[in-house]
Amino acid sequence: MGKATWVVGLALMAVLGSGGPAVAKDLCVEDSFNGAIIWKKVKPMKKPGSIVPLTGLLVAPPEAPTFVAPVVGTAATRADGMILIGFFVLGHGTSASSQTGSASLIVDQTLAGSGFREIDGDFVQQDAYSWTPIDCDTVAFP
Repeated sequence: MGKATWVVGLALMAVLGSGGPAVAKDLCVEDSFNGAIIWKKVKPMKKPGSIVPLTGLLVAPPEAPTFVAPVVGTAATRADGMILIGFFVLGHGTSASSQTGSASLIVDQTLAGSGFREIDGDFVQQDAYSWTPIDCDTVAFP
């Protein structure tokens, strides 16, 4: 076997043996206040100790379909496979009183779970808050 064939073979084995690159995908959840969050290009979070940045968009409930707000956060996978998520809603930018808030949850690998949210600016979480995973195609993106 020639040197070039050997190098190509090793490179192919390295790619195939590694399982290829982790595939990021969009994930969507409906929250306990009938809003939906579209998380874009989320990297896999299966391995304990995984820390993944989250970026997305909150789409308001059906009674206010034009309400959207950017969301940013972090997800970290615990040793038991559950995922800790903390994120900020950055307001919707339509007025000076645009509401900004935060939430933290413990969710499973499907993103189903619960925690609390904070929306009045005192940094004390006051409302129970939960997520249910949904198909991203069901979210009416504005």
